[in-house]
Amino acid sequence: MIIVNTLAKLKTHFNQKIEEIYSSNEANSLFKIFVKEYLNIDAYKIISEPEMRITESEYLRFRKSINELLQHKPYQYILGHTYFLDLKIKIDNNVLIPRPETEQLTQIIIQQNNNKTINNIIDICTGSGCIAIALKKNIPHATVDAIDISIDALKIAEQNAKLNNTQINIINDDILSLKTNLKKTFDIFVSNPPYVTMSEKKNMNKNVILHEPHIALFVQDDDPLVFYNKIIQFFKKYANPNAVLYFEINEVKASQLTSLSQKYNLDIEILKDISNKDRFAIIREL
Repeated sequence: MIIVNTLAKLKTHFNQKIEEIYSSNEANSLFKIFVKEYLNIDAYKIISEPEMRITESEYLRFRKSINELLQHKPYQYILGHTYFLDLKIKIDNNVLIPRPETEQLTQIIIQQNNNKTINNIIDICTGSGCIAIALKKNIPHATVDAIDISIDALKIAEQNAKLNNTQINIINDDILSLKTNLKKTFDIFVSNPPYVTMSEKKNMNKNVILHEPHIALFVQDDDPLVFYNKIIQFFKKYANPNAVLYFEINEVKASQLTSLSQKYNLDIEILKDISNKDRFAIIREL
């Protein structure tokens, strides 16, 4: 029987167990995350206090997480939460794990609008609600609506709103065949819709394919902009004067989205993400 009763031994055990699918750097980063979450200690103590005692119950918790990591389960799902613009966001496999690019998009929206008079915001394909909640936190005078087809995702969004002491209006509907009669117009529209084509699926990591919700990720190759087209139509119908539509986009579809926007006589600006890829679209009336 392996005796893992110190922090140093726990680190060695953890890294050895997951090294078959994670690099040394990845394993070290993951260990720091779990140490912070499970032991409530800072990462520097891994070096400064290697002989710190580990209880059996603490070890068993790590062992369970090791087994889940070996099944390619993302650490955020193992922990049951992540952080988005410093907000704690509950997640499970009914919602996507928020990416840094989505944080960047939300920061752009906040920076461009926090000094303006914004009354109504709508987040389409809200998932965990992270964008809607962050916007409500940073533009507090605005009313924020959040739409998603998945009732399970919206349950998570509701929990996250409560967790972060915010009020957002939840709408269970399909943007591709909207039935809700919205009796207001909006100043800000934002969406991170499904945009990965089925042909791109083969290039994705196992942890995404095996655990994240495909309904929130993939579109058919023969109609990759189906969500963008419908959301632009929605924007045309419900936009206030000077309203703005913000999209996260597939980096290889920027030119197609530009052509689609021009078809609707809209102005479009494409912005790059932190990796210098075409990732965001800002759309307005001409």
